[in-house]
Amino acid sequence: MRNPFLRALCLSVAFLTWTTAALASAPTPVRYISDSKLRRQAKQVALAPLSDLTTFDPGRLVDSVTQFWMGHVYEGLMTYDEKGAVVPAAAESLEVSSDGRTVRAKLRAGLRWHDEKPVMANDFAYALKRVASPAFASEYSFVLETARIKNAGAVISGKMRPDTLGVIAVSDDVIVFHLDGPSALLPELLTLNLFSPVRKDLVEKYGDKFGRSLESVVGNGPFRVSTWEGEAPIVLAKAQMYWNAANIRLESIAFPFATASFLTSYQSFVTGGIDTVTALDVNTLHIAQKAGRATKFLGAGAQWSLLFNMRPNAPFADVRLRRALALALNRNEYISRIHGLPGAKPAYGIVPDYILGSALTQRFRKEAPMPPWKVDLAKGRSLAKDVALSLPTGKLPPLRFVAVGNDSNRSEADYFHNEISKVFGTSVKMELPSFKVRMQKIRDGDFDVTMSAWIPDYNDPLTFLEIFESNSVYNASGYANKAFDMHIAKAKNLPRGKERTKTLAAAERLLLRDAVVIPYRQSSKIFLEHPDLQGIRRRSLGMDPDFRFAEWQ
Repeated sequence: MRNPFLRALCLSVAFLTWTTAALASAPTPVRYISDSKLRRQAKQVALAPLSDLTTFDPGRLVDSVTQFWMGHVYEGLMTYDEKGAVVPAAAESLEVSSDGRTVRAKLRAGLRWHDEKPVMANDFAYALKRVASPAFASEYSFVLETARIKNAGAVISGKMRPDTLGVIAVSDDVIVFHLDGPSALLPELLTLNLFSPVRKDLVEKYGDKFGRSLESVVGNGPFRVSTWEGEAPIVLAKAQMYWNAANIRLESIAFPFATASFLTSYQSFVTGGIDTVTALDVNTLHIAQKAGRATKFLGAGAQWSLLFNMRPNAPFADVRLRRALALALNRNEYISRIHGLPGAKPAYGIVPDYILGSALTQRFRKEAPMPPWKVDLAKGRSLAKDVALSLPTGKLPPLRFVAVGNDSNRSEADYFHNEISKVFGTSVKMELPSFKVRMQKIRDGDFDVTMSAWIPDYNDPLTFLEIFESNSVYNASGYANKAFDMHIAKAKNLPRGKERTKTLAAAERLLLRDAVVIPYRQSSKIFLEHPDLQGIRRRSLGMDPDFRFAEWQ
């Protein structure tokens, strides 16, 4: 994580890596304006993301913060409107054949990249074939299978060539998707950054550095990357060539620093360094309320769980230990006494309350309700003791808990650390790595139990369940269950309806029976915005926050 104080309030940084020729032809870099009044006059908004930027390559998207950055610089075929409905973006129209197996997208006339070159249908087709290629090894390639794009699974597994993927540019402005069968999810999946266009010439020119340097990032969205160099503030400037530029009111979006500290972000807001705090923890919420600041609230978001490492020879490969902690964890106590943010709910199912079910007017959780849950600490301890006595040493080995938190916000980490220690009666080492290090530890299986959040990619239970398939790159637990895989495969081939909901509910029950994770919180989002800053769209799905239609009043 870069030091936020080294990046804050930088007003000028020389672009030493640019050539004189490049400087002569490039637009004048837009800088972060530290003075709040001058910033407002210049129609600039400043904010501090909760983690640093690592890439502007849509194919490398792995987290919600990256989705936020790229959602302003790139634009896919579809997007969300202010009411959360899926509507055309770079596409002018989306037509589905009568059998549901062919989807035809026609691009808007006159689409341009930020360097003024025309956006072509083949830029979309190339991007998806690149994502599907085993050589590229995208962590999100599984979404192409979720979308039911023809040959996606065979291409991803290396059994077929990337050029056989069922995505074809039939002309400069028409792209056709060939599907294995009707896909209720495809229009919504097309809002993901993964489906954004990518320029082949830029990928070939910059290779592994594509998306990681200013000169390699050429988007097609409402904002272009204007400043991104070293420790300087990052600035996105309005892209005048964007097809809907007339309705983009902001001239620039500045990121003077990134910080994992809620308090640092809040203090910068108070002093005028930034104009919105995208998230508050319970400590900063209390500070803001005491100061009389008007907080805003969004009652849906990430689903938080305790995730176990179930790989062979790991302590939690024994299902009894996983069930022991599941029995002992008091979610209501945690929400009321520790978490404390308005709108958050105890979570008992893997799919949260707000996700859709068999119809667009039905919630999955209403159709597949969770049975009543009773906390039983004594039974949890008894299970753990049985496992300990079955071991040659007669006791459990030390455990490693990879937590989320920092010096100013670690009450939740401390709570779970205490609960784990209390149930198992053994040494539990707590680690508090940075976001980037924590994510790598989870991918590598370098943990015993960890705090894990999943933010939905689309409004369907599948987005929370398919990550536990035995071949999923996001299955950090090492869980493998043929029956579960069969349920997920069946659901992917069914249209939205009662049979599909029943199948997904059965898959969820298997995960809970096997205690692969312990869901504990349905999150809420509490945030601050300058009262004169209007039109910021906050949402549970897709890019959040969305500044495309924000403006100063």
